[in-house]
Amino acid sequence: MLRAFGFFILFIVLLMTQGCDIKGANDPYAYAPRSPDSLWHPPKKATKRLPNLEDLEKEGEDYHAFSKEAPITLAEIIDIALSRNPDTKQSWAAARVSAAEYGQSLQNYFILAEGDGNYTRTRFATFQGRTRGIVYETQYGGELDLTYTILDFGQTRATSEAALQSLYNADWSHNSQIQLTIQMVMTDYYNYLYQKQLLFAAEQDVVNAKVSLDATEEKFRQGLADVSDIVQARTQYLSNKLAVVNQKQSLHTAYTQLVNDMGLPSDGIIYFQDYPEAIVPFQLETLDKLIVKANENRPDLLAAEAEVKSSLASYNAARLEKFPVVTGEFDIGRKYYGHGLNDTYDFTAQINLTFPIFQGFFIENTIKKAKATVEESEATLDQVRLSIIQEVANYRSDVGYAVESIDYATAYLESAEEDFKVNLKKYRVGTGTIVDLINAQTAVSDARAQLAQAQNNWYTSVANLAYATGILFRPQGNEHAPYLELIEEKETQDEKPRF
Repeated sequence: MLRAFGFFILFIVLLMTQGCDIKGANDPYAYAPRSPDSLWHPPKKATKRLPNLEDLEKEGEDYHAFSKEAPITLAEIIDIALSRNPDTKQSWAAARVSAAEYGQSLQNYFILAEGDGNYTRTRFATFQGRTRGIVYETQYGGELDLTYTILDFGQTRATSEAALQSLYNADWSHNSQIQLTIQMVMTDYYNYLYQKQLLFAAEQDVVNAKVSLDATEEKFRQGLADVSDIVQARTQYLSNKLAVVNQKQSLHTAYTQLVNDMGLPSDGIIYFQDYPEAIVPFQLETLDKLIVKANENRPDLLAAEAEVKSSLASYNAARLEKFPVVTGEFDIGRKYYGHGLNDTYDFTAQINLTFPIFQGFFIENTIKKAKATVEESEATLDQVRLSIIQEVANYRSDVGYAVESIDYATAYLESAEEDFKVNLKKYRVGTGTIVDLINAQTAVSDARAQLAQAQNNWYTSVANLAYATGILFRPQGNEHAPYLELIEEKETQDEKPRF
């Protein structure tokens, strides 16, 4: 009998320790580097990777295949980014966490129930004089415990309201993250096209530099130019060639940034649609109207307001902690004894009154903390409001200045190209100098860069203004519908679009 009991105890011990890491508990340093100058050699378990890299590579190949047939549009870029970018996934998950926390805050509105069960087997000895008797007793049963908060003077209501407003904050923050992601990929896309234009401009500069170099070499062969002309022309030509190489690197960086923000691996090749053929200016609304629109639509502003409401509700809940709490408990169960005897049922009914008389100033400091949190959230709200006004004012002016800069940059390029042609002819006939020719060539290069910058400023400023006013949304429908609610809002066909 004693041997059987020993085997039983050994079995229980082995069962309890089967999942225990004995080495980790006894020598946890074995899992860390042995010394400051030694590397950590991971075990096989630590080197096991999550199987997602192959899926990313396969998906990147799919995008390469269909974008080669039909370059990806901006609307498609936005759609891909919103579904794959980790930032939107994080904000979505955070909103779901807040939703679960709000559900937890409603716990005290319900009757809480717990079930308890027990089984007891007892062996003990009894003695009568020198006579020993061994007694075995068995007792088992179950019990249902019910608890309900009868009165807490609004603590549960205030706590759940704080959790609800915190949930609204997370929801609005997710909407804000969607708009931030759209703005980010639009900026990346326009920057990619801008760098692409700069590369084309740099290649055209090489063509002009080669024309100038050929002209100097021709004059040198005719004995009409000095060797210094060739040196200067060749220097300019090589400088332009180097600029092309550098611009290719800038274009590659812009491409990888765009693809990365789309949530795709940037080691593949994806084709994107170019700029529209023409820029169509539109009439801007007044600054006051745009600010009103931003105050109505900006989700980050609404998130900040929800945070203030949440902190106010938490402050009210902290103040209510000074009041008593009345709870009720009801326990009912049945106990069985040896040979199946039982007590039919037993119960306990109880009303509890908990009154916080002195908690070491904990409640008072909780109230102070909650009040300071309210002040902090209100200051954050004020900062968001001021930032929105500043953004709307700046981006609205950027749109207006971008229109002007496009007009001037276009005229500048036309004039610079004409000037280059004139100076090239003058140099060929011997009435111009190599310095004038190179200066004209440099002006053309600068004009091309200025025009590319102006076009990029236009598209970027429109996207930024749409974000600042809170009307930047994902594409709707399967058609190539406008992804902004700012263009093509016409009351009549003769009226220009209004922002």
